[in-house]
Amino acid sequence: MSFREKITVYPVYNMDGYKFMSQIEAAIKFYDREPDVSVNVIPLSSKEYDGLRRQFKADLIIEKIAAVRDSDRKGKTLGVTAIDISMPNMNFVFGVTNTVKKVAVLSTARLTVISRELFTGTRTVEERIFKESAHEVGHLLGLTHCPESTCIMSFANTIKQVDDKLPILCNNCREKLKGLR
Repeated sequence: MSFREKITVYPVYNMDGYKFMSQIEAAIKFYDREPDVSVNVIPLSSKEYDGLRRQFKADLIIEKIAAVRDSDRKGKTLGVTAIDISMPNMNFVFGVTNTVKKVAVLSTARLTVISRELFTGTRTVEERIFKESAHEVGHLLGLTHCPESTCIMSFANTIKQVDDKLPILCNNCREKLKGLR
């Protein structure tokens, strides 16, 4: 298999999110791209932390990832972290992509939550990480949110919505992706 473009992956805050690296790499390869995995941790400071919410600000994390990426002369980039992240007007996010900067951040914090109603084993957590990684990489490649609830590119605001997605693109998103290449 020949890959056309690299997607760089950086650990953010610490290496905890990297325990799911095989799922993250698989999500990048899903789009026929090559993962370029860095072990240089992007540190965060109190500036990125919202003490009232006890979460880190995803938009400011994206700025830090973009700065490191630019100094390393890399292309499209996915930051991976195990810390809880949020955006203004949202309680939390699984991930965020800035399509202009070509940078995304994925948080595994809420994807690894275990509940009796939704958890069926390690495979469920690994599939969640794959699906949400593939979702953010899809944004990096130019895909937008999809109205089809089972498509990887559908917006998920709950773990159940993540679990209900299939680990594939719908036909419409596959066609859109062909047009973006």
